[in-house]
This record gives sequence, structure tokens and C-alpha cells, in this order.
Amino acid sequence: MEPVTSASNPEAALAKLLEIANALEADHAKRLSVGAINHAFLTAGGNATEYSGGIARLPRAG
Repeated sequence: MEPVTSASNPEAALAKLLEIANALEADHAKRLSVGAINHAFLTAGGNATEYSGGIARLPRAG
């Protein structure tokens, strides 16, 4: 995976989070593991600040 560009670019972090989420397989209840997404994001070169910035920009499911 390509590294996330910078903490000052939350849109890049959001794009990376969505890329990771789309690559993961959902469980039987059609949910994704937050731990798996977090691990993949950090392994791809992201950090906690970038992760938080990306998560804050995710649309909220109703």
C-alpha cells in the first residue's frame, strides 16, 4: 500500500481508509473490524493523527 501523504491532509487519510475498507471482507453480519482497518492503516504508513482526521470525515450511517 502507498503511504498516507500527511497529517495535514485528512482527505488523503479518508481516501486511504476507504481503500482499506473496500479491500476487507465483512463478517457474517456485514460489519468490518475497526481493528483490522486500524492495523492496515498504520501498516501502510499512517499514524494516529491521520487516522483520526480520516475517521472524522467519514459519512455517518443512519
